[in-house]
Amino acid sequence: MAGVASDDRQIQLRNRILRSINGLSSINGLSSINGLSSINGLSPTVGLMTTAEGRETVSYIVKCALRAGDTLVKGSYTYSGQLGLAPEWKTGACTTSCQESISACLLAHVNTAARHYPLWLIGPQTALGWGKNNGKPFIESAFFGNIFPSPPKAYYCNGPDWDRVPVAGRIGAEESTTPFRNPFSGDMKPGTNTLFVNDVGTGVYEEIDSLAKGANYGWPNVEGPSSNTPSYTNPLSGYYRVPVSVPSAISGGAFYTGSKYPGWKNNLFVAALAGQQLRRLEISGRKVVHQEAVFQQFGRVRAVTTGPDGLLYVLLQNPTGSGTGLGLSASTPGMVIRLVPEK
Repeated sequence: MAGVASDDRQIQLRNRILRSINGLSSINGLSSINGLSSINGLSPTVGLMTTAEGRETVSYIVKCALRAGDTLVKGSYTYSGQLGLAPEWKTGACTTSCQESISACLLAHVNTAARHYPLWLIGPQTALGWGKNNGKPFIESAFFGNIFPSPPKAYYCNGPDWDRVPVAGRIGAEESTTPFRNPFSGDMKPGTNTLFVNDVGTGVYEEIDSLAKGANYGWPNVEGPSSNTPSYTNPLSGYYRVPVSVPSAISGGAFYTGSKYPGWKNNLFVAALAGQQLRRLEISGRKVVHQEAVFQQFGRVRAVTTGPDGLLYVLLQNPTGSGTGLGLSASTPGMVIRLVPEK
């Protein structure tokens, strides 16, 4: 598919539903367990359907979920589908994947200034695809999360054209600078709502940032630690990229959630390409209290995760770049290794 055009109506976020601490939950008369067409899926007498603002939100839910030509009737109200991201939700359950697609679609339509603005939507969903529209060439932002649970989780990431034609009221339009250069990966610390992001630098610093509401991490004015802390939020950890023994080109990161390694539970593990390093960080609140290299000699470290057996699994790629005779972006074999503690 070549992407899908959305009409120029926007959610005017005088609508409080997307700011609700309850998310799109049953307290608002909406259930992801049952189909929208059923009383238990979308109540005609409770929550969203009882106010003008709520019914406006329903119109966007249906627009995102159902295909063009399909409709949903609730009492005296009829809502039309358009994008077809979750047509199964009309009569069946909305799975996590369905919820994330609908959440992203709703976020993409948010406009607090009540200004109409046509959109061209692209994405991995079959109903969308990745094709561009020459008449709408600017990639504004990526929207993701899940606003169904309580509390809802809603995120966006500026695209390469975020500041080309900003529209007042759009999510991110009020940014004076993009806070990250290349947020390559991230993970939520277990037991918290704090997201940690690995931001790849240009050639000076790699950063691990602890996200906070309203924080500005400095790009493109600052890379790495800054003395101008009133204006910028310093990274949780910043790595100067020379020598390459530091974790250069941070590619992946995840918190360890198992119990196979004494003292490592809830530690952050960071993977690095150029530094060939897997690094362990002990974090207290928003501070690193200790860190060390687990290894730095087996190849380019691309990703790390906790396996179902509670052990760490690491994705490695054979080295490229300086000293190998291969270009930095060359394709080389790789492997998945498992870290087994000594007995």
